[in-house]
Amino acid sequence: MGEALQQFLKIVEDELEFGCYLSGAEIRDNYQLPMGKFIRHQEVKPLLGTAFAKDCRRIDSKQFWRVQGSARILRSG
Repeated sequence: MGEALQQFLKIVEDELEFGCYLSGAEIRDNYQLPMGKFIRHQEVKPLLGTAFAKDCRRIDSKQFWRVQGSARILRSG
């Protein structure tokens, strides 16, 4: 799962860099720490694990946002 998680984070970083036109410094300063907290959150870990289930077609993004909203993990400040 570690390698898959690294690939997931790389995809997120690429999207921030190329899709949102953020610099490496902006990503590092504003996203790396919150994303680390997010993927280690007790409710997020099992959601990420579902991606490895044999019949998984997608991860429940609504659950991700519910957790993020309730825990305010990705909000800065």
